[in-house]
Amino acid sequence: MSFSVFPAWLAYGGAIALAAALWWLQRLRVQPRVVALPAAVLWRLAEGELQPRVLMARFSRLLAYLLSLALVLSLWWAAAGPVVPQAQERDHHLFYLDNSVLLTPGDHWALAQQALLADAARVPAAEREVVLGEAVAVRLLAPGEPLALLEARLRSVTAQVRPSAFSNWVDRLPARQGGEKVQLHYYGARAAAVMRTASQGSGPNLIWGYEAPAVPRNRGVVSLGVRPAQSGHWDRVDVLVGTAASEGPAPGPGALAWTLNGQSFRPEAAQPISSGAWLLHDMPADGRTLRVALREGDAFPADDSASLVLPSARRVAVAVGPGVPESLTAVVRQDPSLQLVPMAQAQVVVSGPLSPADAGKPTLRLVAADRQSNAFRFTVPNPSGLQAPVDAAALGLAGLDAGALADRMNRAIGVEVTDGSRREVSLWRELFDEGQGFTRTAAMPVLVARSLHWLASPPPWISQARAGHRLGIEPDARSLRLDLPGQGDPYLAQAGERLVDGQPVAVSLLDEAQTLAAAQAAPPAKAHADESWTLAPLWRRWMTEWLLVLATLLLLLEWHLVQRGRMP
Repeated sequence: MSFSVFPAWLAYGGAIALAAALWWLQRLRVQPRVVALPAAVLWRLAEGELQPRVLMARFSRLLAYLLSLALVLSLWWAAAGPVVPQAQERDHHLFYLDNSVLLTPGDHWALAQQALLADAARVPAAEREVVLGEAVAVRLLAPGEPLALLEARLRSVTAQVRPSAFSNWVDRLPARQGGEKVQLHYYGARAAAVMRTASQGSGPNLIWGYEAPAVPRNRGVVSLGVRPAQSGHWDRVDVLVGTAASEGPAPGPGALAWTLNGQSFRPEAAQPISSGAWLLHDMPADGRTLRVALREGDAFPADDSASLVLPSARRVAVAVGPGVPESLTAVVRQDPSLQLVPMAQAQVVVSGPLSPADAGKPTLRLVAADRQSNAFRFTVPNPSGLQAPVDAAALGLAGLDAGALADRMNRAIGVEVTDGSRREVSLWRELFDEGQGFTRTAAMPVLVARSLHWLASPPPWISQARAGHRLGIEPDARSLRLDLPGQGDPYLAQAGERLVDGQPVAVSLLDEAQTLAAAQAAPPAKAHADESWTLAPLWRRWMTEWLLVLATLLLLLEWHLVQRGRMP
């Protein structure tokens, strides 16, 4: 026999200690002695010679001792949580509590916890394990731990607005664990991914512990993102909005409520791009929070709205030093996203041969061709950015005829990326001579403008923020793409507002699979997995309860014997 609350050595040691204590109590019990006197006048003499009560008497009344011992041991075994091992092959019962968005409506989360606690109590502690379905599954109860720990740990967790990770997690779960067959108990909602897993017939035996009821005709906002405006306006973005419905057509723009920083507005004509998806052109890139919501919500509110902080487009203050060609200065003067300012107010500096050697700020520097091996050199503070190949289109050089330019300059034209203490762009001064033809190409103003924006270190654009995914980060659309964020992009665990590198981010569900899964009804009862594990004999499942009943009966018997005078 094993125990779920006490270790075996404590359970058996405690039983032996209780038996010894009762044995000593049996001997130490005050025992009256009957003394017969022929006359009352002899009472004083007998009182002086005999003790009417004896503490340390010989052990007697074996049946009374056994009755008391049975009563005490019944209570002790019940407290220890006895578990009788089954004769057949042991199973490993793995309980998975899916605290994803599918359990957020109503009281589904509380009901799922109640079902989990009830089912886990019917399984021996050594054979059960409880896992919480976070993005990375977290163990709530290890094999052998008492159920009271699970109750305490469940008080600190809640259901989160994020997609369910159960399907990906169960695909990696073996059918057997440590030589034992895995019985997987699932507590959540029967999403389409879960149904496919159950119907495959491979992996662990799937048992439905709790199924959240479906939300009929569920609708929701399933996509919300931004991209650079197709119109080319530097301070505008295009917004993509998508909706979905489990039945009927997806909600259109007229069924949505639109707000910017809480202020309602009516967007101009939305361009349909696919079924349930529209594009809003030329939204202001001013850092405000755009919120899109269904005018008529439903019983699954997690997908009824979505929010996104729009990019913040700001003009770059540029100072131009002496000796800079007029063609380059004209680019700064004519580009609306750039602002020509005095040196003291500048964010970035354009320096020529006559400018100071170091302005102490990010600089676009013009150098002589004989002092630099490549025509275009970009210095990146983060060496990891050097691992990516240089994107000519991002530099604005995609349409440049480098061969013709090299022939005119009688030198090879190349691009170089190095690492340094701060951002810097170095270009050949001779490129801007009128006779070379570079200033008359479309590549020149694009390269200069993007270089100046990149030197100003603009914050990256957040194109999309979806719960359960990595943050969608892109470089500023007007900037060079030399130091793109890599795999270290922040992971968004759940919906809500947060700060990423000091930048506000509004995270939303934005998951069409979860929107459709919330409306999926449970299949007929015959499709449920085998639940024969619940048919174990009652005396195995309820050992603690039976011991408590036995202790109660023994207590009543002892009381009856004492009342009849048959037990001291």
